[in-house]
Amino acid sequence: MVQRLERAQSAGAKGIILTLDWSFANGRDWGSPWIPDKVNLKAALKLAPEVIVRPRWLWSFARSGHLPGLTTPNMALPGITAPTFFGAYYEWMQSALPSWEDVAWLRAQWRGPFMVKGVSRVDDAKRVVDLGATALSVSNHGGNNLDGTPAPIRSLPAVVDAVGDQIEVLLDGGVRRGSDVVKALALGARAVMIGRAYLWGLAANGQAGVENVLDVLRAGIDSTLLGLGKRSVLDLCRDDVVAPHDFFRTLGS
Repeated sequence: MVQRLERAQSAGAKGIILTLDWSFANGRDWGSPWIPDKVNLKAALKLAPEVIVRPRWLWSFARSGHLPGLTTPNMALPGITAPTFFGAYYEWMQSALPSWEDVAWLRAQWRGPFMVKGVSRVDDAKRVVDLGATALSVSNHGGNNLDGTPAPIRSLPAVVDAVGDQIEVLLDGGVRRGSDVVKALALGARAVMIGRAYLWGLAANGQAGVENVLDVLRAGIDSTLLGLGKRSVLDLCRDDVVAPHDFFRTLGS
């Protein structure tokens, strides 16, 4: 872990994000996509129907002169061949579960901004503050572990009330439109993270795809602010977000 932190710092990384909101499972109720270990004949034949209908995407690989590698270089120790995805996954699954002491140790190794991602409870948020983190993200990893966990947007206000004056609070999960960003900011988040959305854009059209995702979100933010009669996100407050139970109570009165 120290070696990876040193690599990140040498590469110019300003901060790191420690993800706590994902655990390992043998399978999911809703299934998982097929992931090959490498692009061999079997994988090429299986994926051919999807590739043929995307000639521009195929051409981008053809110009490189080699097939894409499916290893995980960041998981390789110096001088050791990079493992495959499932090789790295097996290594992770054999590791002991981390503790709050491990989080504190990792924080001590990093001299810059340090975010802990995956907080949904007030007591955990207070622990993150005590560990000296500079930010936390309210997240349940998209319901990856348990799809019945509370949505981060529902957990956000309590966390903000508990620690929002001591640490920067962000939100992650379910952000697909500009209005989602506005809701999170109105409920006290400093910012949101959009991991899945930008990855879709990147996979579809590279840098231009990511820029398109950001443009869509920005336009959605502007439209929502216009609908609320706000000049800026700095003017937002909790009264701009009506919780479902409050809405129905208002109708009843």
